[in-house]
Amino acid sequence: MKAFKYILAFLSISFAQQSVPYEISNQFGYQLKNNLIEWNSDQKFDNILVDRSSKNFNNKFYSFNFDEFPTDSTFTKSKFTYEFGDYGFDVLNIGLKKNKETNSVQFLAGKKSFFGNYSEFSKEDGSPLSLFYKIDYATKIKSHSIYSSAGYFREKSNFQFNNPFGLDSSNNKEFSDFMSLTIGDSFKMNGYHYNIELNHISKFDSINITEYSLNNRNDLERNKLNIEIHNGNWLHLKAIVDNNHYKNEISSKGFSTNLISLSNRNNIAKGNISYGVDFLNNDIFPSLLINNSIGIFNISLKSFNKPNRVLNDFFSYEVLGEFSGNDLENWNDVSIAFTIDKKVSISSRFNYIQANNIAISQKPIEMSVLEDNEYLSVDDDMASLETNIAFPIKFGQFKITHNYNFFDSPISSNRSHILNFEYFYDLSFLSNNLGIKGKLGLKYFSENNSNYYFDYFRNIPVKGKSYTLDDFYNLHISTDISISDVVLTIRLKNGLYKFFEEDDYSPVTHELFNPMSSLLSFGIMWEFDD
Repeated sequence: MKAFKYILAFLSISFAQQSVPYEISNQFGYQLKNNLIEWNSDQKFDNILVDRSSKNFNNKFYSFNFDEFPTDSTFTKSKFTYEFGDYGFDVLNIGLKKNKETNSVQFLAGKKSFFGNYSEFSKEDGSPLSLFYKIDYATKIKSHSIYSSAGYFREKSNFQFNNPFGLDSSNNKEFSDFMSLTIGDSFKMNGYHYNIELNHISKFDSINITEYSLNNRNDLERNKLNIEIHNGNWLHLKAIVDNNHYKNEISSKGFSTNLISLSNRNNIAKGNISYGVDFLNNDIFPSLLINNSIGIFNISLKSFNKPNRVLNDFFSYEVLGEFSGNDLENWNDVSIAFTIDKKVSISSRFNYIQANNIAISQKPIEMSVLEDNEYLSVDDDMASLETNIAFPIKFGQFKITHNYNFFDSPISSNRSHILNFEYFYDLSFLSNNLGIKGKLGLKYFSENNSNYYFDYFRNIPVKGKSYTLDDFYNLHISTDISISDVVLTIRLKNGLYKFFEEDDYSPVTHELFNPMSSLLSFGIMWEFDD
């Protein structure tokens, strides 16, 4: 253990920068995929729909994966996990599932408190809280498999900035709480398979940030009907009716959208093709997906649509009649990949992506009230290449991943190179009663010197201010130690960086937020059968 500390200290001295760029901690709630920023997309928590307006959702809530159950008997499993660490990291999850031949019921609940990611700006005496309860029930009635889920999610954060303007931050807050319901029926009739599913979301969201001149309260009611019919041959039809109603409680203004999507999928010689149309505001937008494999090569063409991001400020829904949040974005993706899967596995994927009619901010947030013309609907594109090399070594596998970004773009990370080295290990002792598996990784991000960044509170890209972030290295460790039915976990993120201020979770004020430094956490997971 002492040797490990000395090595870590040496690496910290060798590679430490003045700041940790935001991408490494998923600070703004979006993910990077082959250098593409993924945001403004619907998420799912198990089979519950989470609206795209939920920011940083995956960093706040955790679900359980229960193992397969015997199908010919009644069986019950329960799980308990608890994790704690730096930055007030405190996570508790419990789960219970009872399975019978004809039905099953599952209950999950969780609580998370954490000053990390963007929450290092929270007040120390009012830590951010994420809380959820979820129950699932499924039953079989004759040829019907009926399933349902209901979840309640609550998020609360208070922000205390060390601003240089003497502003009163005591009223800063971000609050969201919502309920989500899913009901579905899967059955077979006359040789056709049917699945009918209804999703409902009721959400309330409130933001008050003095430093950003944001004061917003939104109500969202959403109902989404999914119908799928297929016969295992030429027909695989999907129909979606998606109704969204937004209302700003401050301005008493709002709007509704009714999006209808129709698509069908067919198999072709070496792949499949999906084609369809989306209807919005009496306009028709085509969608297309072609996926084809020829030997070691795979080629895919994808064109899809999604609603614009709803802006969270005074001017939502009425920006000079140009951007109302009631439009569709169109994304076109061309992908060419090859895979050689031998003892040494090599794969590479080139992506060219064009995004049309996306909402961005023309210039960064200032202390004055925002003007309407700061918002733009723009077209943008990006090109990236991801290469993976994996080969077995003693007790596991070594993997190298390289992402190359060809040019700057609002929808990309704007890092020319992202290089990740990972060693996956898996060992067992004492007749498989003691196991150790996990991952040790070192990640490198090249410098970022661009005119774009991403705004967390409004959840949109921003264009118009140049800034520079140095290249940096990051060490991350993940280890699971299994002892019978108990799993002990050790996690280290951002291992080469550490703040030393005591009792201060907002050491520096930064327009992109001060990124989380190193996070060390420990945990326990216990699973009980019957």
